[in-house]
Amino acid sequence: MEFFLMTDTEEARPTQNWEDIGRALADVMSGGTEFVVLSKGEFGDDYIQTSMWNSGVILRPSYVTEISISTEHGARHYRMKTKDFNTIYSAFRAYFDGWDPVVTKWDDVTDEFE
Repeated sequence: MEFFLMTDTEEARPTQNWEDIGRALADVMSGGTEFVVLSKGEFGDDYIQTSMWNSGVILRPSYVTEISISTEHGARHYRMKTKDFNTIYSAFRAYFDGWDPVVTKWDDVTDEFE
């Protein structure tokens, strides 16, 4: 599977290197990058993306992550908001390793995309 990595400062580019993805995610956490998108294929409907939801001026920073998973009945879209960046990192790692992240604790937002 060929993955494509894109950020607000970089056009989509192919990558098979987890270190590149990890650096991009670290940039979101530090505020150096606004968002990261990792897709399966250059124009794939399957992707995972994250961005800072609030910068934590008063409280800790919060992040929002969305995933789109193609099924035989069309794409399903899920969203998670969290202050725990390790949860996001783990979801990206699972996606990169070929497993769909466990979305049972994510909000199903498919209707927003129809």
